[in-house]
Amino acid sequence: MSKHSTLRQGSMAFVPARLVSLASLALGMIWLYAGITKAASPMQFADSVASFQILPPSLIQSFALSLPWLEILMGTFLVLGIFQTYKPSVAPLVRMGLLGSSLLLILFAAAISWSLARGIQIDCGCFGASRLSSTARTWLALVRDGVLCSIALVAYYYSIITTSFEIQSRAVQV
Repeated sequence: MSKHSTLRQGSMAFVPARLVSLASLALGMIWLYAGITKAASPMQFADSVASFQILPPSLIQSFALSLPWLEILMGTFLVLGIFQTYKPSVAPLVRMGLLGSSLLLILFAAAISWSLARGIQIDCGCFGASRLSSTARTWLALVRDGVLCSIALVAYYYSIITTSFEIQSRAVQV
């Protein structure tokens, strides 16, 4: 392996690692904000969940009380991503946060889409209760979830590639 190809591979690993760290930090801050906002007003969030008309009434309160803590946990995992360069042991937590983010955002997008398809005016409750519920806001929430999910999936993909590159580099050095 030539010196030039090693340099190229090293710089390729540098960009995805920084991309993963930046995406993890941004998504983590979003999840932390969303979770803390919902946890501070669980009854208002329960009203937002009920507006979707998807869950049976007996599950709404439990969902509204548990989801914010899941978001806070994912946010914490993702914010830890800024330390993965110095502490590689947090990388699995970051990957769990990125994958969990993707799955949760897909679930949110499906719920929003289902409500739009049925013509239901909803307040998604994404960042706490809003007094404004409109079709335009609902479409905006759907687009936002799609963009955030794409970011999470790309960062997840690069986190796997970066880890596999690091393992290959260590094997070559030995």
